[in-house]
Amino acid sequence: MNNLSSICRAFLLMAFIMAVPFSSCWAQREGQKELLDRAYWEKSVETLQQFFENWADEIPQNEAEVTNDTVAEAYRVFKAFYQPMQLELLTDSVYGEDTTLFMNKPFYIVQGTLWEVRVADGIPYTRAERDSFLVTRAREYKLEHPWIDLEEVIRDTFEYRPRYEYPSFPRFEYVPSRRIDSAIRFCPNVHFEGKKVVYLTPEYRVLLDKFMEKPGNSRDPNKLRELMPGYESGIRSDFLSWMALVRRGIILDSQLQRAVVLYYYRFVGYQATLLKEQGEWRVAKVVSTWIE
Repeated sequence: MNNLSSICRAFLLMAFIMAVPFSSCWAQREGQKELLDRAYWEKSVETLQQFFENWADEIPQNEAEVTNDTVAEAYRVFKAFYQPMQLELLTDSVYGEDTTLFMNKPFYIVQGTLWEVRVADGIPYTRAERDSFLVTRAREYKLEHPWIDLEEVIRDTFEYRPRYEYPSFPRFEYVPSRRIDSAIRFCPNVHFEGKKVVYLTPEYRVLLDKFMEKPGNSRDPNKLRELMPGYESGIRSDFLSWMALVRRGIILDSQLQRAVVLYYYRFVGYQATLLKEQGEWRVAKVVSTWIE
């Protein structure tokens, strides 16, 4: 009986020890929710600052932990691409977007998950490469749809060249590629002077979903504002800073000299082509490929 009592006491002690960190984390999460609610209702910049300070301390960047060289390169691509204070480089003004929207925001909420990193044998960029790619894709389409007129498809492809060069600039989600990693916990070491950067982990997504008073069923962080109806939801969204861009993922060529970022911003799908020059990535081309 004494042995049984000892075992029971030991089991209860272990259960208590295991439960303490979890309950402490949950208490912290609940404390953050209360802090955010109080900051909103009091319209307190100081309280909101504390909320973001706590968030930043809780979820640090993880770039140093990455061991896969290709994924590490994707981190570098993202940092060269992610310019919330220069939205004019990443969006089409034809849609009337305010390119200064995030310039004066004190906080940036960066996505905490990257859907996937892929590698393609090549990423067409020059006119000749793009034309060759499009002809190849047309021929592949002909094999799948033998009743079509191949010459007509090719002619239509090259005669239809609107202002933003689509479709003569290929949609890169159709470039053959292989997946390197997916559902990556993604906290790149981005920083901007005078700004606080935090990462939208699944736990914080739930917290913000509750703050926005909507079910947490959206995979796209940019959807939070769009799916939440009502005047107050817009005010709540503006109370925060919202700048998570990458929707699909990042594609690199096998030589790690070219990359494509597939992303979504305010109802429009984009693809940005980046080139590596003298060891540094730069955005070379942005094309909008679809609109909701």
